[in-house]
Amino acid sequence: MNPQPARGRVDTKSAEVGAMVNREHFRHVLSQYPTGVAVVTALTMGGEPTGMTVGSFASVSMEPPLVSFMPSKTSASWASMQPLTNFCVNVLGAHQDEVCRLIASRKQDKFAGLDWHMSRLGNPVLTGCVATIECARQDVFDGGDHDIVLGRVRELSVEHPTLPLLFFRGGYGSFQPGPMLSGEAELVDHMRAVHLVRQRLADLATEVNSEVTTIVRLGDEVVVTSSYGASSAGELASRVGYRAPFVPPLGSVHAAWGSDALRERWLGNLGADATAADRMRYLAMLDDVRDRGYATSVTSDDRMDALALEMSHGRSALSMSVLRQHIRAVADEYDPTRTVGLAPTRVRGIMAPVFGARSEVAFLVMIWGDLSSRLEEAELARRGSVLRAAADEMTAIIGGAPA
Repeated sequence: MNPQPARGRVDTKSAEVGAMVNREHFRHVLSQYPTGVAVVTALTMGGEPTGMTVGSFASVSMEPPLVSFMPSKTSASWASMQPLTNFCVNVLGAHQDEVCRLIASRKQDKFAGLDWHMSRLGNPVLTGCVATIECARQDVFDGGDHDIVLGRVRELSVEHPTLPLLFFRGGYGSFQPGPMLSGEAELVDHMRAVHLVRQRLADLATEVNSEVTTIVRLGDEVVVTSSYGASSAGELASRVGYRAPFVPPLGSVHAAWGSDALRERWLGNLGADATAADRMRYLAMLDDVRDRGYATSVTSDDRMDALALEMSHGRSALSMSVLRQHIRAVADEYDPTRTVGLAPTRVRGIMAPVFGARSEVAFLVMIWGDLSSRLEEAELARRGSVLRAAADEMTAIIGGAPA
């Protein structure tokens, strides 16, 4: 058994090994590991914003919530920040490589020309970053030619869920995410089917140049289970796990090809205050969806996604109640039977069913739209046809029987 060197003493054998490591070779080998890029910001004692670019930001602990970064001991930026007790980690997006270079430069006023604002806790926040983590400095440790700074998280948020900026082999860039799959045990059979059609889903995402997801009904919820490609707006495909209630007009594809009992369950989720007119409207909607072969969602509303994501990450009875109320309030905008009509309109998504062996809806495929652009009716119909053809192919691949 080899005894461990006493804490605080120099391990001469390790020192000899360290001396044998060539500096350039060390740098080359470690550059094979990509790192995220962040800017640590703070206010100087004089109240001016300051910051430094780091590639060493890391999560340390959840209980208590701790993060770290490792600045060079010779960094002038770090020297100016050492007296400070609070800082903010700004995770940069792929579009912010110029911001990274400006902050990394040695010029005096690094924030000149940059768009930023002050956080509630008094830290500079760079506009357009992916996420912010605001911290109180907890400790600083010796780390060779770098310091190891430990911060206790006070507040954090996702600002813009875009693709992150990466540092790899001496250069800055990003990456295209592959398929993201949900891992819930109750979805095992469903995910086997999705796995069989994964290449067709990826091809469809490329063909329509947008994010494509699969959605399954689980009881009284609809859940996004996999995602391929990225949205045309460049956002990270992060909707996996997104949940929403199986309540009109959501879940119309499952209800349209479902049994009478499933339709009644869907309509029953409207609540006790639903009128006979509400029921007739949604039953007519299901007939329209079946006739067309796909459903559409036309909206300019962003609150829906925000509420659904909130519910997905910590589903409380309150958030579900709020989400249901909001769905009722904007039902006209989410009418899945709506066509674009004469005026070009923003289309949130187009959905078509993939069938299982018993002609039931195994899952649906959704092409997500770019709400920053508008579609003509002819283009919506073209995309609907492309989606229907792809969904029919997937039905054949998994051995399903079209209804």
